[in-house]
Amino acid sequence: MNRNQKSKDVLTDANEQPTEKKKRPNRYWKEIKGNLYARLQYRDETGKWKEKLKPLTDKRTAGRVVEEMRREFEQHGEETLLSDKITFKQLADKYEKAKIFAAESKDGRKIAGMKSYKAQRSHLKVLKDYFGAQLIRSIKPSDIEAFKRKRLNAPVEIEINVYKKVKDEETGKERKIVEKAKKQRPRKIASVNRELALLRAMFYFAMREGWMLQNPTTRVKSLISLAAEENRDRVLSFDEERRLFVACTGRREHLRAVLIVALDSAMRPEEIYKLRWEHISFDENVIYLTPDITKTEKGRIVPFLTVRIKDELENLWNQSPQRSKDLVFGIKSIKTAFNTARREAGLDNFRFRDARHTATTRMINAGMNYAEVMKITGHDEMKTFLRYLNITPESARIAPLKLETYLNHAQNQLLNEIELIN
Repeated sequence: MNRNQKSKDVLTDANEQPTEKKKRPNRYWKEIKGNLYARLQYRDETGKWKEKLKPLTDKRTAGRVVEEMRREFEQHGEETLLSDKITFKQLADKYEKAKIFAAESKDGRKIAGMKSYKAQRSHLKVLKDYFGAQLIRSIKPSDIEAFKRKRLNAPVEIEINVYKKVKDEETGKERKIVEKAKKQRPRKIASVNRELALLRAMFYFAMREGWMLQNPTTRVKSLISLAAEENRDRVLSFDEERRLFVACTGRREHLRAVLIVALDSAMRPEEIYKLRWEHISFDENVIYLTPDITKTEKGRIVPFLTVRIKDELENLWNQSPQRSKDLVFGIKSIKTAFNTARREAGLDNFRFRDARHTATTRMINAGMNYAEVMKITGHDEMKTFLRYLNITPESARIAPLKLETYLNHAQNQLLNEIELIN
């Protein structure tokens, strides 16, 4: 149905039967049980006449309201007229069904779904609990700002293990027990930003479907402030690394190979967990990360930058059934074992993800070209990459030596040029 046809098929006379021939004075409003409504009659795509009512407070505004409905109908179709009854929960359910599910790939490329769909479902639940029954077209920028304030001020409650020593009544010896306890911490800005990013994406989805004419998040000043996020810059020292490896014994012996790969390749934890033997070439001394296991969905090549990373991988291959499709480490997470090793090593505020930060910082401190390091780590933006330019005790000792060497070379070169002239 073209625009001209839609215009012809729209009536506004409340007392007329749907017809294009009769013309009488228009009445843009209708009264039902004492309530006023703006009234628009239109013909849908099947040719059937329908009526759209919108609450009014004053008859004098009826004409303007009907004209607005007519423009919406002509520009965006019937779906927009009917969308004023869609609640946020209904939008959330439709969005989840259309977008939030496990990633589906073809030929190594993601064609639908999300790799982090579980986290997105968690964010979606928060949004549904807050906006729930509210009509999506009634959500204003002030509502979104109120949601942001509430989330930032709501602490996060986590469950932690508390270790206690108790005396065994039978043996008289002390033994360690673990008890669960609740702990609160401030909510991070980054967590709220992820929720707001999802909210923004949902409203854009609603616009594409014709349920909304504009996205209210675009009218919120500084909705998502990435600059306010606290960027982690924890880098493992070489002494801390030694202590961590000492703790990787017994049942935690498998951690050593995982940590060496993380510390010497800057691969992300998820990439390490999904690494298969078919990704590794011992002849070329490289790891080929395919798009289906990388965060950015772009393949990249990670060279064996150290002897120990090759030795660890070769040892694992020799001990394995040597099937190319098998996972290299055969694990989905090292959280429990890593936390135990970290505590025994006395490492505070160090997470497995910080190994990537450590590896990148070491590559830079070693004098590797920035562009080359970015290719290895999979960074596309220099702004993100520059977060890894940290001053560590090691780099603080090395940097002056590099500058001293450079200055001496430049001065010697200048003296040689002066001697040649004289």
